[in-house]
Amino acid sequence: MKDSIPQMVTVKQFSTLTGIAESSLRLWLKQGTLSPLTLSKGDLGTWTREAIAHIKLQALESDDELRLAKIRETTARASKLERENKTALGELCRADGVTAVWAAAFSTCKGRFMGLATTLADDLAGITDQAITKEIIQDAIQEILEELGGGAILTQTQKAELAEAKYEEMLTS
Repeated sequence: MKDSIPQMVTVKQFSTLTGIAESSLRLWLKQGTLSPLTLSKGDLGTWTREAIAHIKLQALESDDELRLAKIRETTARASKLERENKTALGELCRADGVTAVWAAAFSTCKGRFMGLATTLADDLAGITDQAITKEIIQDAIQEILEELGGGAILTQTQKAELAEAKYEEMLTS
């Protein structure tokens, strides 16, 4: 009669037999990874096969995650090397250097445009013709933009000669 009653194996005993953590076994039962059968000696083999299959699946997924992590790491290293090469070739600049250059350019631009009224005050003092005034202002603005854009930087004497030549040209046309 004793042999007809199935002997039960608890989750704790199965954990001891297989070396799988008891918490993992309970989680797998909850998730349905393991069949929620009574652990009789007959079901022990089923549970063992299911546990082994699940562990193998986890190993494959871990291998995929590891492979993906290695791909991400290799991609990051390649990107870093690419940036370093482009920087060495002068094709890529550091952001702080670019920021400093643009800050200086905007500061110069602001200074030049703020001084425009003072610069043109004498040139515009006696002119009553609106078209001539407009052209002088446009030429002065264009000159500032060309200078800031990398165009030729003229000395004060060259600027004066150019302004005088443009003024004479306007009067004669």
